[in-house]
Amino acid sequence: MTPGEVLRFDGFELHPVERRLLVRGQPVLVGSRAFDLLLALAQQGGALVTKDQLLDRVWPNLVVTENNVHVQVSALRKLIGGQAIRTVPGYGYRLAVQPLPEPAGSHGPAAGLAGARSPPRPAEMFGREDELALLVQLLAAHRLVSIVGPGGVGKSMLADAGARAGVQAGQRGACWVDVHGLTEAQQLPEAVARALDGTDRAPAPPSDIAPALRASPALVVLDGAEHLLDAVARVAGDILDDAAGPRLLVTSQAALRVEGERVLRLCTLPIPPPGVQPDIAMRCGAVALFAHEAQAADQRFALDEGNVALVLDVCRRLDGLPLAIKLAAQRTHALGLTALRDLLPAHLQLLRNARRGAPARHQTLMASFDWSFRLLDEMQRLVLCRLAVFDGVFALDHATQLVAGGDLDPWAVMEVMASLVERSLIQRDAQALNAYRLVVGIRELACRLGDEAEDSGPPPGRL
Repeated sequence: MTPGEVLRFDGFELHPVERRLLVRGQPVLVGSRAFDLLLALAQQGGALVTKDQLLDRVWPNLVVTENNVHVQVSALRKLIGGQAIRTVPGYGYRLAVQPLPEPAGSHGPAAGLAGARSPPRPAEMFGREDELALLVQLLAAHRLVSIVGPGGVGKSMLADAGARAGVQAGQRGACWVDVHGLTEAQQLPEAVARALDGTDRAPAPPSDIAPALRASPALVVLDGAEHLLDAVARVAGDILDDAAGPRLLVTSQAALRVEGERVLRLCTLPIPPPGVQPDIAMRCGAVALFAHEAQAADQRFALDEGNVALVLDVCRRLDGLPLAIKLAAQRTHALGLTALRDLLPAHLQLLRNARRGAPARHQTLMASFDWSFRLLDEMQRLVLCRLAVFDGVFALDHATQLVAGGDLDPWAVMEVMASLVERSLIQRDAQALNAYRLVVGIRELACRLGDEAEDSGPPPGRL
C-alpha cells in the first residue's frame, strides 16, 4: 500500500493524502480526528485495532480518555453505516466491510496529491489567509509559481494548502516531490518520474518523462529546491516548453529566475503592538500559532491578560518566524514564559521539536538555520558574519561602510547583500525605506561563526 493510495470499501472511499471521505460517491464533511481514526481502521482492513493504538494514532502526545474514541466512532457510524465498524468488547474496533479492488484503468493516487513523499499533514493555517488566496490566484493564471522565504517560514505548508485548494476546486490532481531529500542534481528527474508514477517501483528513464508529464496531474509541487536550483530550473524549463505539461509550484529559499516564473515571497508573521488585549492579539497569526502549540503541549495554557505581554515579547524576539514560535511554544510548559522570554534569542539551541517524525532540518531551530548557512559560498558567509554586528534594522549605506574593507569594495558588498536578500537571509523592512535586517537565528549563527569566517578571508580571485 502506497502512502497516497485511495482506500475503497463497500459504501465509502478514503483519500488519505487529500484527506477526503466519499460516501456513495459524494464527499462528506468529517472531522480531523474522525478521519484519522477511520484511516487507522481502514489501513488494517478487518483486523482489530486496539483502543490504545487508536489513542496513540489519533491523539499523539495528548492525554485523553477512551471516551474520545467512542465519540468519534459514533460519529463515523452515522456517516458510513452503523454496521461498518464493529466493537470488539474490552479490546478495540475493526472494520466489518471488505476492501474493494482498484478500478480498472486506475493509476493509483494521481487523482489527489501523490508523490515520492507525502506532503505535510494538513495543519491549521495561522495568519496566512491572504497569502493562500494570492497563491490560488497565481496558480490559476500562471504555469510556474515559486514560494520563496527563509527556512521555517512555512513554505511547504502554504504549498500544500494551495495544492489542496486546487484539487477541491476541481483540478485533476497534484503530485508532490520532496526535493529536500535529494543530494545530487541527477536524482531530480527520477524523483519527478516516481511522483508522477505514484509508486515506489523503478521509474521510466528520464528521457521518457515528457509523455508522463502530458498525462500527469494538473500540478507538480517541487518542495525544497534551494540546494538544487539549477537542476530544478532545468526541469521547470522542460515542463514549461511543453504546452501540454502541468503547472509547477516550487518552494525554495531563492527564486529559480527562469522565464515565466511568478514569485510569492513569504515573510515572517507580523506581531501586534504592545498593550493589546488577548482577544485582539489572538487575531494575529503569530500569537494564535503560539497559543495553539502551547495548549497542545499543556491543555491548561490559555492566553489571558496576565501572560499576553510575555507571549508578545517571545514572538517579537523570534521575529515572527513560524518555526521558531512553534518550537518555543512547545517549551513553555517546561521553562515558563518568563524564563523563555529571557533566554531568547541568545539561546535558540534550546528550541527543539517535541513532535516525532519532523524533518531533520526542523528537529532543532539551529538545524534549520545551519541548512541555510551551508548553502552559501565563502564570500556570502563572510559578509553575513560581518553584518551580524547589527542587532535589528540597519541601513544599506551603513552596512556597506562597515562590511567593506581590504579586498571587499562597497559595490561588491552590495552585490553579495543582494544575493543574501534573494536567498531570504536578509529581509528588507517593508515599514521603512532603505532598511534591512538579518533573519533571527541567522544572526546568532553568523555571530558564532564570525571569527572563523574572518580568519579564512575571502576566497582567492573571487573579487
